[in-house]
Amino acid sequence: MGVSKEQLLGVVEATLPRELFDERSLAALDYADAMTVDTAADPFVTDAIFERVAAHFSTVEIVGLTELIAWENASARFNRALGVSSQHLWPST
Repeated sequence: MGVSKEQLLGVVEATLPRELFDERSLAALDYADAMTVDTAADPFVTDAIFERVAAHFSTVEIVGLTELIAWENASARFNRALGVSSQHLWPST
C-alpha cells in the first residue's frame, strides 16, 4: 500500500485529511488514536471503533495492528521518560 506525501504529512501534523484515506485506513488510524490519545477514557477503544476495525481486518490482522500500536506507544513513553530525543528521521517541512 502506497502512502502519499499529503497523507503522511496529515498524520505527522495531526491534521488527518480524512478525504485522502479509504475506510480501512481510517478505521486503523482511529483505532490507533483511541489507543494512544484518550487512554483515560473507559473504554478507550469503544465498541464502535472496534467494530469498524473488525469490518476491515481479520482477527490475526487486528492482533498485529494492536501489537504494533502498543509497541509504538510503549517506545514513545520509554524514550520520553529517559529523555531520549528524536533522531529527526523525518525531514522538516
